[in-house]
Amino acid sequence: MPLPLEPPPAADPMDAIRAGFFVECDDLLESLRDAIAAFESAARRQTRHDPETIHTAFRAVHSVKGGAAAFALSALVGGNMLTVAAMPDLSRYIRTVKGAATSMVLSFPVATPLLIVASALPALASGETDIMRLVVMAGFGLPVLLILILSIWTINAANLYSASLSMGATFPRVPSWVYICVGGAIGGGFALWGIIDAFVPFLVFLGILIPPIAAIYVIDAMTVFRTADPAASIANLPAMRWPAVAVWIGSIIVALVAERFGITLTTVPMIDATIIAIVAYLAVIRLVRPRALEPVEGVV
Repeated sequence: MPLPLEPPPAADPMDAIRAGFFVECDDLLESLRDAIAAFESAARRQTRHDPETIHTAFRAVHSVKGGAAAFALSALVGGNMLTVAAMPDLSRYIRTVKGAATSMVLSFPVATPLLIVASALPALASGETDIMRLVVMAGFGLPVLLILILSIWTINAANLYSASLSMGATFPRVPSWVYICVGGAIGGGFALWGIIDAFVPFLVFLGILIPPIAAIYVIDAMTVFRTADPAASIANLPAMRWPAVAVWIGSIIVALVAERFGITLTTVPMIDATIIAIVAYLAVIRLVRPRALEPVEGVV
């Protein structure tokens, strides 16, 4: 009498994830090799004074993953620039310039890339971007699911806190609890609506929206407010400095229109918008009457 056949062992979900990860890494390395080869070929064929060398180099970078590198850079920088330019709580407890520089070095160049890589590898390996499905596929179970829920809870509480500080600095007469309640309701509504499906385009848009603000900040600090007292400047500045606002809005419009029609300076929308803002604001400082740009009399 033949013995009953044993059922084949169940496939381990992690095996598929590991195999997919190595395949994705091979594809990415191949794309990077092609880009590096294009760089080297352009450098050998052209002199350093020939602008075609630069164009060829940028085309090589843009060819990595079908141009995804440029949009990935815009998305990453957009999210980080939002933290730097729009959140006043970022440095509110830092007393010295050294402390601010140390925290930035540890956060953005070190911790942030590690977290991004740790988040991206499972998605690249499995082809799945839904975090809950990844947890189920990996068989981690309820404990990790609870950790994810607590993490999301903590992050969004910090976002509401930061948003209330930012809006409170802009509109100080409105109580902070109003921003927290309204922001929570809006965020919850967008989450139920499925806004996460448009998260990457949102980050790319932030990459165009926020860096020009940082560029204007830096130019102001290096020129108009170079000798100003920070506390006195905050207390005496006009409510709105329209030349800076006009340059910011104009740089965004130009960058978006140029991207729509395929016109680019660097192939990276974020860098294009920043360059436009820098050039335009420097021109405004040169051409517009100084009284329209300088802080209120007695500050500088």
